[in-house]
Amino acid sequence: MMTQQILRKIALASFIGMTAFGLAACEEEGPAEEAGENIDQTMEETGESVDETMDQASDSVEEAGDSIAATADDGMEEAGEAADATGDAIEGAADEGMEEAGEAADATGDAVEEAGDSVEDAAEEADSSY
Repeated sequence: MMTQQILRKIALASFIGMTAFGLAACEEEGPAEEAGENIDQTMEETGESVDETMDQASDSVEEAGDSIAATADDGMEEAGEAADATGDAIEGAADEGMEEAGEAADATGDAVEEAGDSVEDAAEEADSSY
C-alpha cells in the first residue's frame, strides 16, 4: 500500500512537472510561432495598404469624373455661346443684305424711272419733229 501511495505521489509530481514545463514552453515563442505572427502582421498590413490604395484610386476616379463633367459643361456652354454668336452674325448679315437689296431696288427703280423719262422725252421730240 505504501508503494502505491509513493507511486501515486511520483506520478502526481511528474504530471505537475510536465504541466509546468508545458506551460513554460507555451509562453516562449519558437521560430515557427514568430514566423506565423510575422505572416499575420504582414497580411494585415498588406490588406490595410490595399484598402488605402483602393480608396485613393476611387477618389481619383471620382475626381476625374467630376473634372470631365465640368469640362463637358464648359464645352457645351462655349458651344452654345458660339452658336448664339453665329446666329447673331447671320441675322446681322441678313439684315444688311436686305437693306442693300432694298437700296439696290430703289436705285434700279430710279434708273428705270430716268430711262422712262428719257424714252418719253425722246418720243416727244420725235413727235414734234414730224
